[in-house]
Amino acid sequence: MALDAAIEEAKRQLAGTRWAWRVGADSDEGTAQGLFARGAQQIGEMPVMAIDVTTVADLDTPADLKISTVAEPAEMREYAEPLGFEDGSVDSVVDRELGLAYPDVVRLAGIVDGRTVATLQASSDGEPVHRRMGFEVVSRCLFALAQ
Repeated sequence: MALDAAIEEAKRQLAGTRWAWRVGADSDEGTAQGLFARGAQQIGEMPVMAIDVTTVADLDTPADLKISTVAEPAEMREYAEPLGFEDGSVDSVVDRELGLAYPDVVRLAGIVDGRTVATLQASSDGEPVHRRMGFEVVSRCLFALAQ
């Protein structure tokens, strides 16, 4: 899909929500430059972090902690609500996110007493904490807001 068509589709799908365009290592080449050429502004940067789970040492965790794959809309709402979306916009964000075909994306959430208590999304402030736990930066995502 050409960038202009993708911008129009994003505006249509996300109308009424606060949204940003994430550009990372998995984006089409030239996406950031194309957005800037169309008036977008850089509004932040967020590290994408990963860890080889086969090398993680045993951690002291709550006995009833369950790590769950997030795939259903209800699970995604619990996963998405702490990310700061405005009231009423979570449903459209969830529908859009689950409607995208990312075969390699696995979303995980920590569940204690039936409540989602943890998801991992690193910020620049949180990056040192995640590094101490063994995570490594694999990409830095640029967020640009289409104007």
